Amino acid sequence: MFSTIQEIKEANENAGQDFFKEGVMRLFIREIESEVLKGKFFVTSERYDTFAPKQYTVRQVSDNGHVTNVSKFQEFDDKYEALESIVNNL
Repeated sequence: MFSTIQEIKEANENAGQDFFKEGVMRLFIREIESEVLKGKFFVTSERYDTFAPKQYTVRQVSDNGHVTNVSKFQEFDDKYEALESIVNNL
């Protein structure tokens, strides 16, 4: 279980993963859109280009730092819908 995004970033890096690396974040125009919820979930936004609207994905981090999608990639058009899905469904 994690309390902060920083803890998740460190676990992800220690696992040899690149989810939070600057180049990957820039490539996907990815932003972290929430704090950690329920110890392992968080929301990201991605865009195909800087003019496209943000779309949101619910992510889960495993104890070893690997990040996976819980929702479909860019499933949500609204950040609050993504957050609601964590609160109500996970």
